[in-house]
Amino acid sequence: SVQPRGIEDAGRHRFHRSPDSLDVHLRIALVRIDHVEGIRGAVEAVSSGILNPARLYTHTFRLDQLSQAFELMQKRPDGFLKALVLT
Repeated sequence: SVQPRGIEDAGRHRFHRSPDSLDVHLRIALVRIDHVEGIRGAVEAVSSGILNPARLYTHTFRLDQLSQAFELMQKRPDGFLKALVLT
């Protein structure tokens, strides 16, 4: 088997990507940026009173029930939209 000769060689092979692969990675990065901006917009809308998320909360938990809240979010049972964790 061919072994890389050093860090430079290993890096060149590790980061070699085809143009199609780079396009996919760029699209994924843009979706992530768009997602973050969407979350920021939602937080601003809630903070300013434009959006009231109360109707989305189908389950409420105390802080000491956080593990149960995460478990429910992973399972996503019928009727589940959002969980609200109260501190």
